[in-house]
Amino acid sequence: VTGPVTSVTDFGVFVQILDGIEGLVHVSQIANERIDRPAEHFQVGDMVDAEIMSIDVGERKIGLSVRALRRTEERAEMAAYMDKAGDGGRFTLGDSLGAQLQNVASTKADEAEAESEPETAEAEAEVEVEAEAEAEAEVEAESEPKSEPES
Repeated sequence: VTGPVTSVTDFGVFVQILDGIEGLVHVSQIANERIDRPAEHFQVGDMVDAEIMSIDVGERKIGLSVRALRRTEERAEMAAYMDKAGDGGRFTLGDSLGAQLQNVASTKADEAEAESEPETAEAEAEVEVEAEAEAEAEVEAESEPKSEPES
């Protein structure tokens, strides 16, 4: 339910649900953390969202809870997240560790590739130098006069 605060006491906050019908958000049901003075958090006229926890017709009391509403909203958000996750929202420690290990492995592979690139360039340069030396040796061999075999 949503309604304006009609009064604030030391033991809780009264919220108007309908005309002439009020509910009490007890101080223990305002927040997850301990609240000693509700007046520090609410003023008359503030709008409050709360969940109906109890209705006592004989005593004419309605118990409200902001804490329970927040828990319900958090559960709904978690369920929506889990549905998006696929596989019924089931996760295992192995799934989490596997994803982390995969990230580490890909990072190490990227680093290794980056380190090997200069070595590859050096190896290609050495091959070119050797090829040039062989070509020069062939040119020199062709330019030298050939001696005829003696008979």
